Amino acid sequence: MNFNCPAELLLERQKAACIANGQTLSDDELGAMEAKCNEYFEGTSELVQFYTKMGKIKNINCNSSPEDVYRNIQEALKPNLIFVIGPTCVGKSELAQEMARHMSYAYMDVDTLFKVNGWTTCESKVKGLINFMEFCKHKSYVLDGFPQTRKQAKIFTETFCEPLKL
Repeated sequence: MNFNCPAELLLERQKAACIANGQTLSDDELGAMEAKCNEYFEGTSELVQFYTKMGKIKNINCNSSPEDVYRNIQEALKPNLIFVIGPTCVGKSELAQEMARHMSYAYMDVDTLFKVNGWTTCESKVKGLINFMEFCKHKSYVLDGFPQTRKQAKIFTETFCEPLKL
């Protein structure tokens, strides 16, 4: 995650935190804070650009209320999902397994997950899948055979998040 915040706002927030703690800042201390902010931005700009081009950066706008920043962080922490759907015998399971291996994502055969847990309705399948993913250590998945219906897709995107790829 890259927290985007203008240097002026960072300095303003740092000054406010010092004042709230009963501290006063000299001009030298303010100058040192500004230098540290500038050094950080200069030192990380190439790195941020590199990972942004690779699609690996989640940018968080910090120029808003703490509540909005928190919501943005929650959204950024949602998992990366790839849904693999298609008719029987076209090789989707083999493709999904290879994709998961290549991308270091967790592979999930949703048919097996649903059968093992006895989830039969659209609602129970989606709720069970979401609960499973929220409590599993992985954050990136290739879901083989999901969604199975338009209703499942609608429930999933409204309740949890949209897939990275379909």
